[in-house]
Amino acid sequence: MNIEENTRRLLINCDRDVNAREFLVSILLFGAGFGVGFGLILLNYAPEYAMPGAIAVFVLFEIVVYASLILSAAKRVGQIEDLLPDFLTMMASNIRSGLTPERALLFSARKEFGPLAKEIDRAAKSTIVAGTPFSDAMMGMTQRVQSEMFAKTMRLIVEGMRSGGNLADLLEKTSYDIRKSAALRKEVAATVLTYKLFMLAAAGMGAPVLYAVSSFMMGMIMDMKEKINIGGSETSQVLPMFTASSSVPADLVFWFAVIAIGVTAVFGSLTAGVITNGKESSGFKYVPMILAISLIIFIAGKMMLEIILTEFFSV
Repeated sequence: MNIEENTRRLLINCDRDVNAREFLVSILLFGAGFGVGFGLILLNYAPEYAMPGAIAVFVLFEIVVYASLILSAAKRVGQIEDLLPDFLTMMASNIRSGLTPERALLFSARKEFGPLAKEIDRAAKSTIVAGTPFSDAMMGMTQRVQSEMFAKTMRLIVEGMRSGGNLADLLEKTSYDIRKSAALRKEVAATVLTYKLFMLAAAGMGAPVLYAVSSFMMGMIMDMKEKINIGGSETSQVLPMFTASSSVPADLVFWFAVIAIGVTAVFGSLTAGVITNGKESSGFKYVPMILAISLIIFIAGKMMLEIILTEFFSV
């Protein structure tokens, strides 16, 4: 699946009536504009970082926009899945009261169903006004809601109707099964909560502390190297860490640590999402929080080490 088709599906899942190609072009142009603007600002203060900074801002903008789209789609699908059992129960009650399936579907579009109500209303109107077969209208909802559970539920209802089953009983049994499945998923989520917390703690606290210590030690070693006369071969043999091959700029170590912390926070959050719901997209919501905590711990830890240990080592 290409990027345009994937974006089109995401926009449909977000219930946004926007052309996918136009959306992609617009975010590329906006990203390029922000990148060029940031690069021009850096050009006045740090020309050597202007190009990397512009590229970084462009890439970051695209990632943030696409991630927000994924989160919005996942949130909407999750809301529909949560409301689906109540919708099925209400539709079954309407059918038992004597309404036809088409009108029962229309009267089940309550405002409290949120995004599901819009899909129900759209399907009901296509059935009553446009004359679309009821089974086609039900399956048509699955094109706008990329949910395996939702698709299986609609397919089960349609196949049950075609086989001559009692639609009201089928809806109530399906609603009961979905509620039972949701309770089981919550139980599993509670079971794996420990693994999720461990993963987030490792990405948000463990890694920043290690990078803070490493960054401080490298800075301390570089400062000591400048103050110690290492011209003799004997000194080089006793203190091999101070040889010329170990010359690494402190700024390079710092920025490497920042980038590594960012990568660790992102992949740690995605892994937590997989552990919790089996979907990487579920972990995107943790990225801002884990990234902020990681950077705060890293910078604060590095500053504390510099304050506490600098005098001890007489650097």
